Amino acid sequence: MSIKLPRYDEQHHQRTNNFLWLFLALFGILIFPTFGFLLGHLGMHLFDICYTLVIFSGIYIVTDSKKNLLIGLVLGVIALTFFLGKHAIAAKATDTVQIFTSLFYFIFIGYHLVRILIKSKKISLNVLYGAMVGYMLIGIIGGQLCSMLDIYLPNSFNAVGKEISPYGYIYFSFVTLTTLGYGDITPHNEPARAIAILISIAGQIYLTTLIAILIGKYLSQENNG
Repeated sequence: MSIKLPRYDEQHHQRTNNFLWLFLALFGILIFPTFGFLLGHLGMHLFDICYTLVIFSGIYIVTDSKKNLLIGLVLGVIALTFFLGKHAIAAKATDTVQIFTSLFYFIFIGYHLVRILIKSKKISLNVLYGAMVGYMLIGIIGGQLCSMLDIYLPNSFNAVGKEISPYGYIYFSFVTLTTLGYGDITPHNEPARAIAILISIAGQIYLTTLIAILIGKYLSQENNG
């Protein structure tokens, strides 16, 4: 007796790209220190769950073909393996590979997300969730770049009176992305300053270009009734 595997349905795949789940998982990653403070060790388990949800929901939601889905699965599994493995193996090499694979995974997700948003003909609530996800991904990718730079060039970033945690790089990235600039974490060398400039420019380009495209499509949609 042979077992038949479910057939991949590309049209069904494209119809079920609900960006709300990816938005909630990313939001959980960004606010996890609050839960870590309130829940103790359970907060880290919540972070692991949110990270896993981001990996698998992101892969399924933003891909639109079987080929892209398989590529995303490979990148996601590698990133998740090293992410979970670094809890058991505290090694610099493990951290480096985890950050590197995560960076490529988030860039892959962001690229396909932008493609979907630009190609979308109808502006819906789901598309708006996707636009918010894209902005979050820029901040997370920036945090990964900062973390990787600090591994290869130690002390590239300075914090006021304390060591920078992995979440601190994401915090610095979003503070730079939103042009708040608190100054509690600052770039210390030229490569770090270059990354800070790149993050701020990417955020402004995203808001002024992609969001303008979505607004134009929405106005056209309203005019066409």
